[in-house]
Amino acid sequence: MMKHVLVGLALLSQFSGATLNPAARRTDGVAGRYSMERANGSGCLLDMAEFQRQRIRFQLFCDRGAPSYNMGFIEGMVPIARGVAVFRDHGQGGVCELRITFRHARMEVVQREEHGGCGFGYGVTADGTYRRIRTRPAFDLHPGR
Repeated sequence: MMKHVLVGLALLSQFSGATLNPAARRTDGVAGRYSMERANGSGCLLDMAEFQRQRIRFQLFCDRGAPSYNMGFIEGMVPIARGVAVFRDHGQGGVCELRITFRHARMEVVQREEHGGCGFGYGVTADGTYRRIRTRPAFDLHPGR
């Protein structure tokens, strides 16, 4: 009987968004590697993992594809609230903003920049819908350990 109750609670938590351990339910559901591909061979890879409570660490690599193969890379840590993470940086001589909205195993990225603020090559953009292709990011989750 107890086994059936535990299985029922586990299934209920999976479909209701609740969890048996409230401390475990932070950003665990967004960790992994995401991919966005365009028809011309261009696209982006976005790796992310929970680093601290309600914060995620991310690395984003994008390329424009043929014939220029311009590319861009950016990384950072951002807070996440209600399924949205917003990265803002002023380090490349302009403003870079990436708004990441999570929806199950997909996410939507909207890039806003002024004066090349994200530092990407010509014509490179992170805008698009990404799908999760792995549940673990490609970077080291605990560097230095």
